[in-house]
Amino acid sequence: MIVVNHLFYAYSVGIKPLNDDQSQSLIVEKSALKMHSFEKSRSRAGESKADARYWLKPGRLKFNNSPNYSFQIQSNGAREWFALGTPNKKSAAAKASEIYSFIQANGLDEALRRYKPKTKEDEKNLVTVGKLIETARDLSSARRQSLDAYTKAFRRIVSDIKDIAHDRKHDHHGGGALEWRAKVDAVKLETLTPADVLAWKNSRLREAEADPLAKRRAIVTINSLIRNSKALFSKKILPFIEQSITIPRPLPFEGVTLEKAPSTRYVSKMDPFAILALAKEQMAETDPEAFKVMVLALVCGLRRSEIDNLLWRAFDFTGSTLRIETSEYRESLLHTGRMERLRHIATSILGKLEGGPCPATIINPLNDN
Repeated sequence: MIVVNHLFYAYSVGIKPLNDDQSQSLIVEKSALKMHSFEKSRSRAGESKADARYWLKPGRLKFNNSPNYSFQIQSNGAREWFALGTPNKKSAAAKASEIYSFIQANGLDEALRRYKPKTKEDEKNLVTVGKLIETARDLSSARRQSLDAYTKAFRRIVSDIKDIAHDRKHDHHGGGALEWRAKVDAVKLETLTPADVLAWKNSRLREAEADPLAKRRAIVTINSLIRNSKALFSKKILPFIEQSITIPRPLPFEGVTLEKAPSTRYVSKMDPFAILALAKEQMAETDPEAFKVMVLALVCGLRRSEIDNLLWRAFDFTGSTLRIETSEYRESLLHTGRMERLRHIATSILGKLEGGPCPATIINPLNDN
């Protein structure tokens, strides 16, 4: 009776019932659609990080100088490595998918407490700013002056981020400098994140944005501090540092970029000819050695340290040249790959320089060879 009523309704609205061939065709189409849906879902299998098959794909599990697999996960801007405790890739993949699912449900902090609980020994072995600086200084081939610049810059940024007062950092006689340095060096490296450094940089820029000149100075200072600090984590020495201590990831300056630097082209506002003329008038006869220093600086273009450590053998009075080179008193500060400088000097100038002790033998009481 129900079938008859359905047929009567179909005819009344103009719908013809399907014959046997049409019914069979519809069944085939539905089966094909189901098969396509199944194949599509199967092709997506393993695309979710909650699926162990995702972690079996190349490059997603790593050994990281360990016999067991580990993997890195990012959550809310933070990255963290988890050790999987096995060299078996299938077991490691299953563990990775378990940890990922736990993070999705409970958050990264809970996952760290569950899968990376810190022991008292771990807390004791956490790398500090001071330990990093000490290790980098031992392993770096940079000059002492450069290393001093790197460490001063890094300590400055750390003290700003951690709000460690600067008021006594220059108190070398009263112990304030040592106290300030000890506080900075005790900061755990894992508490310094790229987000902290970026916030510090932006804060410094905002403080100076009302004054174009102050902002220009702030950009130069910020770029210098970041560039020097990054040198402690350079690719050249980082692998060797990590053989001695464990550096937490991400690195403090990872992804932190420098600001577009303003022009630093030097524009002289002094008259060297007037200064030299005045020096000749006032010092050539009464203080000839001081006058030589003025000539070397203004005429020959030497730096103060180059003048202070100059030896007579650097002069070729016959060829009217002066060679700026590394000596037993001074290492050349020229950039790698450049030749040591050669200056051609007029005979009249050489006549003013010839005779008397050279600056290096005055400062360093050794015989000039």
